Amino acid sequence: AYDSIRQFDKKLHVALEKHDSPKELRHGQYELHDFLRFRTNLILKMLKRGSLPLWLTEADAAWFWDPTETVLSTDGDIVAMYDAKNTERIHGGFLLLRPTIATLNLWTKLSEEYESALSHKRQGDTSVESEQSILNKLVESNEGG
Repeated sequence: AYDSIRQFDKKLHVALEKHDSPKELRHGQYELHDFLRFRTNLILKMLKRGSLPLWLTEADAAWFWDPTETVLSTDGDIVAMYDAKNTERIHGGFLLLRPTIATLNLWTKLSEEYESALSHKRQGDTSVESEQSILNKLVESNEGG
């Protein structure tokens, strides 16, 4: 995928941050949570650079029309889609994160709480709260900034 993205447009700046994980990851699997921790911390690292917004989408997303103009013209520190119709649960597979103090505070808190949840998992707990669930709680409670 890395080589394909680099070939797509020679003007794009593409960086590769490698992470060792199984080829296939499944819901509930510790290795999936470990990968999501990696992703959460990578996003935090990029937000700390503070120069460009980050637009995260799932690799298997399909669009009926180009959403770029709508997304980029929407106000807010974070632009997200809902998890399902008639809910206000943010879906972690579609986020525009603007590098503001509020976004940085929220993402820092998310990273800390997710790390705490994973440390309990390593200590033998049978389940772990997802980073998406933690993100929703932080946004709902306005704890993140």
